[in-house]
Amino acid sequence: MDQTSENDFTVKSYIMEKFETLTPEQKNEITHILIEYIQQKKDDFSVKVEETLEKLKQGGIKNINKVLDLSSELFPIRLKYEIFERMIEFDNTLAFSKITIEQYLSEIVKARNKLAHKKLDVCKMQKNILYYDTMKQLKARKCPNDCALHDNTYKISIDEWQELRKKIHIFGIEIDNVQKKLMGLTK
Repeated sequence: MDQTSENDFTVKSYIMEKFETLTPEQKNEITHILIEYIQQKKDDFSVKVEETLEKLKQGGIKNINKVLDLSSELFPIRLKYEIFERMIEFDNTLAFSKITIEQYLSEIVKARNKLAHKKLDVCKMQKNILYYDTMKQLKARKCPNDCALHDNTYKISIDEWQELRKKIHIFGIEIDNVQKKLMGLTK
């Protein structure tokens, strides 16, 4: 999976660095590709929103699989977890006791979203993990010889990283309990 992030990093860097070297005609062609794509998405999304709202208003959720397959714009991960949390509350045999869903979303998922598809690098003093979106950022944010001189943005300390890993592990145990319940391994 790391290779896919490397690929994304290179593609984004290339586009950012080379776009300004295109001729006006080439820039217009790229603009046209983007306009067509966004217009199609807008049209598709508008229709999907109207259809989905009408179905839900008329009959509620008839097929949860179709709801779960909605686009992330209509049914984002945060909403899935909020519904999951509410359903856990309905089931008095399950509880998240060591980490809440809100902690998971606000700390772990937030960090994942911040670091996903980034180029990661450990600083020279091995005190921070640095992250970049593009080659330009990588060049501009070189690791200083003294970690105290790191800018406070675009990095996560190794201590924070380890704490995040612990929380992910704790949440994983809670999720494992839910899986056991789903498989009938616990009552």
